[in-house]
Amino acid sequence: FAQAVHHPPPVLIFKSAHPYKSHEEVREEVHIPGASKLLVTFDSRCHLANDILTRLSFYRDRDYQDLILQCNGRGSSRYPSFVIPGDRVWFKFTSVNNNGLWGYKFKAKPLEFRLDDQQALNSHNFELGRWLFELFLTQMPQGITERYIVDLYDAITLYVIHARPSSKIKGVKLLIQFLLHVHRIPTLRLSLLLGRMARVPDLQKLKPLTQEMDEVMGSLDVNRTIHSQTLQALMELLATADLVQKDFSIGKRLASKDQKEQKEEKESKDSKDQKDGGKVPSPGSGSSSKGAMIKIKMDVDTKQGSLIDLSGVGRRRLVILDAKYGPASSSSSSSSIDVTTPLKTYLSQCGGTELIIPASLQDLSKIKPFSIDPATGSDKKLRLRYRIERDDYIPGRGLVTTVIKENLERTLTFKASSKAQAPYEGEATHTAIKSDPTMFEQVVRISRFTLQTNDIAESKAGNTESSDSSDTKAVATIKPGSNHFGKGKIVATDEFMIETLRIWSLNSSYSSLIPPTGEGKELQLTSQFGYPNPGHFGNQFTVALWLFLKKEPNKKGTNNRALLHRGYHIGTGDASAQKFGFRRGKHDSSKTLFSLTLGARDNNLTIHCEVGGQAHLIPSKKPIPTRRWVHVAVVCHGHAFVLYIDGKLDTDTKLKLTREVSGNTDPIILGRPTPGFRIPGIPPARSVSAVSEPEVQSVEAFVKDLRWYVRDLEHKEVNAIIKECTKKNAGKRTSQKGFQLTSPSTKDGKRKPPTGQVTKGDLDAIEALCTGRRVSCERSDSQAKNSEVDPCVWEHWHSWTPKMDAQLLRLFGEIAEQRQKKLGVARRGALPSLLNLPARRVAIPEKLLRPYALLKGVPEQCMRMRFLFVQILNFRIVSVLPMVDFSQALSPWSLAHRLSTLSHLIFLEIKNIAWMHILMQTSTGRAQYVNINRPRALKAQERGDRSGRKSVFFQLYLQLHFSKPSGLRCDSHSRPWVVSYQGFGGQDAGGLFRDSISTICTELQSPWVPLFIPVPNSKDGGVGDNQEKWLPCSSCRSALHISNYAFVGKLMGIAVRGSHMLNLDLPSLVWKPLVGDNVTFADVKAIDVIAAGRIEKLSRAGMSGSEISKENYSDFVPDKFVMMGYDGKEVELKENGHDIPTTWENREEYLTLFKQAKLAEVRPHTQAIRKGLGTILPIQLLPLFTWEELEMMVCGKREIDVDYLKANTRYRPPVSESDPHVKMLWEVLEDFSHEERRLFLRFVWGQSRLPYNPADFKQKFEILSSRDNNDQALPVSHTCFFSVELPQYTSKKAMREKILYAITNCQSIDTDHAAQNLDWDDET
Repeated sequence: FAQAVHHPPPVLIFKSAHPYKSHEEVREEVHIPGASKLLVTFDSRCHLANDILTRLSFYRDRDYQDLILQCNGRGSSRYPSFVIPGDRVWFKFTSVNNNGLWGYKFKAKPLEFRLDDQQALNSHNFELGRWLFELFLTQMPQGITERYIVDLYDAITLYVIHARPSSKIKGVKLLIQFLLHVHRIPTLRLSLLLGRMARVPDLQKLKPLTQEMDEVMGSLDVNRTIHSQTLQALMELLATADLVQKDFSIGKRLASKDQKEQKEEKESKDSKDQKDGGKVPSPGSGSSSKGAMIKIKMDVDTKQGSLIDLSGVGRRRLVILDAKYGPASSSSSSSSIDVTTPLKTYLSQCGGTELIIPASLQDLSKIKPFSIDPATGSDKKLRLRYRIERDDYIPGRGLVTTVIKENLERTLTFKASSKAQAPYEGEATHTAIKSDPTMFEQVVRISRFTLQTNDIAESKAGNTESSDSSDTKAVATIKPGSNHFGKGKIVATDEFMIETLRIWSLNSSYSSLIPPTGEGKELQLTSQFGYPNPGHFGNQFTVALWLFLKKEPNKKGTNNRALLHRGYHIGTGDASAQKFGFRRGKHDSSKTLFSLTLGARDNNLTIHCEVGGQAHLIPSKKPIPTRRWVHVAVVCHGHAFVLYIDGKLDTDTKLKLTREVSGNTDPIILGRPTPGFRIPGIPPARSVSAVSEPEVQSVEAFVKDLRWYVRDLEHKEVNAIIKECTKKNAGKRTSQKGFQLTSPSTKDGKRKPPTGQVTKGDLDAIEALCTGRRVSCERSDSQAKNSEVDPCVWEHWHSWTPKMDAQLLRLFGEIAEQRQKKLGVARRGALPSLLNLPARRVAIPEKLLRPYALLKGVPEQCMRMRFLFVQILNFRIVSVLPMVDFSQALSPWSLAHRLSTLSHLIFLEIKNIAWMHILMQTSTGRAQYVNINRPRALKAQERGDRSGRKSVFFQLYLQLHFSKPSGLRCDSHSRPWVVSYQGFGGQDAGGLFRDSISTICTELQSPWVPLFIPVPNSKDGGVGDNQEKWLPCSSCRSALHISNYAFVGKLMGIAVRGSHMLNLDLPSLVWKPLVGDNVTFADVKAIDVIAAGRIEKLSRAGMSGSEISKENYSDFVPDKFVMMGYDGKEVELKENGHDIPTTWENREEYLTLFKQAKLAEVRPHTQAIRKGLGTILPIQLLPLFTWEELEMMVCGKREIDVDYLKANTRYRPPVSESDPHVKMLWEVLEDFSHEERRLFLRFVWGQSRLPYNPADFKQKFEILSSRDNNDQALPVSHTCFFSVELPQYTSKKAMREKILYAITNCQSIDTDHAAQNLDWDDET
């Protein structure tokens, strides 16, 4: 590897003179010895005359006859890069007159080498080094590995750091594998952890890459989905290195701890021997022995400080170390002002978690640290040095302050332009130095989580102290056990566990920003108080406070007065923002801005909200009275805001939003915002004289009992707050000092803390449960009162399986959908959001829980806690997805592979974010015209033609399959082809296209197209489950059939891209390979219970109790090595299987081959389908989805939900939702069977299934008035527009009869005129 850095593969450069010479002819050979492939790339400046003789031509032969490419003219399309197999290529350049054009320049470099051993050694070949590396890791003894591990690491690291960017990714992937090998091999990792290795890899050598990565990530567009593979691989490398560095740190700590414990143990033993006089301790006296129970003591003595307040655990904060403010042109510190102390004060006013700086110099000067101008009239520069830290809980140690990043530096430049103007809408007004994790840190965090294994849990278990407890305090007993990290099984790390507990406690309580006792916080015109954000990912919150306005507003006021706000128009950090000192950069519109203000000239309270760059505001119905304490509560339900004043709903104040609120971690600011703040919904002033935003002042008032809830309170809960705080004699509300509130208290009269608190013992017990050890929880009454979280909730954690998680998510998905229906937004615009579901407070109805057998017996609190954990995991994954290279999903060492194993835990709404972005970026198609002869297909069916050659499917196959796949990659708002039915007068506005899709699906699941057959369970009267399913016909293996299956895959891709649902019923045996999942015996059993039963019986042959013995073995298996395929035809299990007899002695071989054949019987067909699917969809992302989700995206919901259809229906006047015949329609559809509903949907829309995602409704179902309103009239459908003319029937019975007649007898798509000028007997 080291030599490959210093001797990189040769790159040959060929170029003409610039400008090139006239009347010139050049012939040359391009040859790189040993190369098996050559890549030829061109300079972007290439420019040759566009005449008939001037050419740059490339040939495969030395005679210049076998042409590869000819180039002339200008532009990248005229000079495309190309790859040539082999180690040489010939080129020829000819020219005539030149008019000063630049000429040509190209490079040739090897992509692969094919060398013998001697050549490889002499040329320092990288591929040879990679082969030796893999041999070293897999075949060498551990002693050899430990001896040379540092040398191997140094060699690969040298290559990664110094290799050219185009070659760097090869070394990066190898280094990731190497570090994971060190981390995952138990014996090798144990040597590292225990400090037995004399030398360990120096991971600090990767520090230059870390610094470079932070800079690159800071300049990236966060909304992009596709990034370079090299960038993604480097991210994963540094994340893996961070994990291994943690191993080294643990090893050093354990080694020092081991020496300390040995010394203390020796001293304790000597002291005990002297005290006991050398007596041997009796059993049970407290001495530890092998296999003894490990115990954790749960101390509840609050006086000892054992209660942990979770509200601040894990919260990051900024610590300013040094700040200099001076002229931008000066590099010396002598001309700068030290603003460290005042800037620290200002940071605390911003909440301490981020430093908010105005973008303009005019606004900056209004802040105290920058009020003094160090250089009048010149540009300014602020140089900062700071660190980021947080408080972490370490099991067994308690709260520990952890420095995340030390000695960070940041420089901000401010323009001193006299022509500066207030920013336009969409421009950033501020920049922020945040303590939030960078994109790189987020990738590290998720990578570390996915790499957790049980060896970490065991190392912690081995260091848990054992103790006896003879007092009355609670004790948790831990039994050491194993909990293997299987595929898809999650392990809770300390960081995730604490975050889950923190959110859990917040959901049941609140964050107290200002206490209820005392005189309250006084707000003056320039007052600003900042509070850290509670840090919740949901879109629901409530802010409640007591407000005392000191005086009436100024009748000449010009700007609203600020009471409270969260969020600024922060720059995204793009290039334009950097160029203009963040002044002209776009602000990040992904976050929700929220403000409460009072009017400029009145005391009406106004709610301001900006979602996705769109502002909303609404004032209160009545003004807030002055000189009186008033309780104000603003509740955000995610899609709307409501206002309560003194516990009464302000009827006119319900602010409905066009989009749901998104999460926001910005600090909460009470009082005056930072200068330059623009109130959402109030446009900036645009005048020549305006150099900055009109300054927003604070309201003059007193505030008490300011609470922030991370959930939406109900009306009764708001009233309960008022009642609780005023239950004692609070005094007159008109008295600013005389009105005293009561602190919340428990039932025994003790003060109730606002946020949940947990004892150290509880946290240690929960941590033990999360790592797979069993804890016997026995808690005293006093502990239950003091601690917010019961460890018993985590008792079931170690027994959770991936199947249980999948059922849990489906259960909560149904709950979210029911919640949407109650709110009146049932699946109208988006999928039910699992991320915004309040996990702790949600009710779990017994009716919904009943179908999920694996969840029976699991306490509801355990299910809620588990779901909250999965919510947090999804919240952290959503920002990481753009950085994951899913083309590496099949490589076990990659993050993409590890995330794919957790695909059942990732919410569909999260997956859709990355999925929809990449679909839009890869849309290239335009509608093609196809001509279909339906009568020909129908006539072939009448004649019993089962070849499918005249079917609609085959006609489309011939017209579309051999065209460029890019032409079929249409976006979600268009369709890939336009249909013309021969002899019919219908014009395709969407209805004919959907009808062709439905016709194809009907043909594929019929005898008339031989590609699919009913599953074996449906034969002979039916047995087992899934009898309605179809699977590929195993005997259809010709080249034509395989090509047909590839076209089926293309149809699936088209269905996903455009939400054109396919009415196909395929088993998991087909869907699993499409997402890269392994087919198992359970998939075979789901469609062929007879074959599965035979396999199970043969597996037990010869065992006690088995019905198969040597004597009757021949009764259960065929005579030869053959089996019956899914299509009923005999299949050989091995070569010449028809000639090889089955015997008792070779039963194991027969059983193995039988299993393998059943699992692989339709593999060629699914591979062809996947290949076709990959031409339409980015197939590297499919492993992110479960096979059930892919089926849902392709086929929609099999069962037609009437409520879902109703929620996506509109009514054209004079028809309204309350009309009797409309209500009657929904009742009739409710009474229909599934098949009748399917026919109705086909009648009105042309397709048989509804899309699963409401956003995929391109058209809403529309009910129109009918010209004939009597019981004899039939409904008339317009499939192109998804609408129906519905007569006003007099009875439900009459409506049912006419609709059934229409949907069963009027299925023809054309009603313009009868088919004409068409030969129905045409066989061509």
